[in-house]
Amino acid sequence: MQTKFNNNMPISNEVIFFSSLVSEDSSSLLLYLKKIDQDFTPPLSLRVVLEDYANKLINRAEIFGYKGVDHSIKGFIAFYTNIDEKSAYITLLSIDKNQRGNGLARNLVQSCVDFCKLKHLNSIELEVSLANSSVIKIYEDFGFVLNTTKLNPDKAKTYMVLTL
Repeated sequence: MQTKFNNNMPISNEVIFFSSLVSEDSSSLLLYLKKIDQDFTPPLSLRVVLEDYANKLINRAEIFGYKGVDHSIKGFIAFYTNIDEKSAYITLLSIDKNQRGNGLARNLVQSCVDFCKLKHLNSIELEVSLANSSVIKIYEDFGFVLNTTKLNPDKAKTYMVLTL
């Protein structure tokens, strides 16, 4: 697992690298998940146990994020890599409501793409709510397209893929 958190606001294009999360970050990740829970439809807590999900992210995901001067998380992207299949899966991209519109999401997606290229991965996949047109636009700007090979019985969501 690799983690990156930028502790400086306003942000720059550079993301500070940390080799692992410490327990303080674990607690702040859980607090952040609770804070953003209702931003999702349905709420994130109806799909996962937030404590378990935070632990899974910390133990298995690559996480790039931003923290404010108060050390609270302002946004992050979490994704899983499968080196054998040469692919990645974005499990969560979230920006604090008060930080949206500042380019954080774009910077985080760019960091994810750059990381996957450095790891010589061939693709990045994700699932996104069709109601979230602003994030779909961000993904499309990076070259993500609808993944027509995956059937999604939940018509409110779609799969997207970026070939690297």
